Amino acid sequence: MPATKPTPDGPRQIHLSEPERRRGQYDASNIQSALEGLHQDGLLLLKQAVDVVHIDHLRATMDSETEGILNGAQRGGMFNQGVKSNILQQIPLEREDCLFEDVYFNRLVVQIANA
Repeated sequence: MPATKPTPDGPRQIHLSEPERRRGQYDASNIQSALEGLHQDGLLLLKQAVDVVHIDHLRATMDSETEGILNGAQRGGMFNQGVKSNILQQIPLEREDCLFEDVYFNRLVVQIANA
């Protein structure tokens, strides 16, 4: 599926085709479109580049951690400017069940960055 044209007020969207997904690489036309979008807007939307199941798992994990910090059940909570609703939370890198390659080392993002 070719990249869609940018909307007048939004960034360019790059859609991952099934052959690209299997290869783990964008084709030349999507790379060209991505570079044009970055040049024009400084921002891209890479559609289907990250598995939504991975994002849902990270969200559930961090939501649970947030509740623990706010309720005082989890130690080590840090707050921005001392305001208890402004949590300084880090991504859960110490948990193997939260280390997803498509989130932390996405080959598609690296391919565009290298281009």
